[in-house]
Amino acid sequence: MSTDYDPHDTHAQDTAQSQEDEAKTLQRRIEVDDFKWLMNSKQGRRFMWRLLALAGVFRNPFAGAGLESQTAFNCGLQAMGQTLMSEIHEHCPEQYHSMVKEQQKRNGKRHAADDRS
Repeated sequence: MSTDYDPHDTHAQDTAQSQEDEAKTLQRRIEVDDFKWLMNSKQGRRFMWRLLALAGVFRNPFAGAGLESQTAFNCGLQAMGQTLMSEIHEHCPEQYHSMVKEQQKRNGKRHAADDRS
């Protein structure tokens, strides 16, 4: 049985690790650029607000006594939403403020329409 792996060849291991690290860095850079692209448009911020709301980042995940599995599910959703919030605040914090202002305007228009009904 022949193998190309040599546990004593640390240079080859270092080279392979370096290539893997570079690939991960490039992949992360692409992800961040995509995220910024999404957050740079009104449509993207509206979509992100909807995801954050669905994830429950603006509410308590507790579902009630006896509903532990629902609470656990809600906590999982909330963790994903918190990850998105972290990405926003790390890579495009100014867009968060824009997103909140845009949502407040939409809520204001909705309330004004309700008042006219």
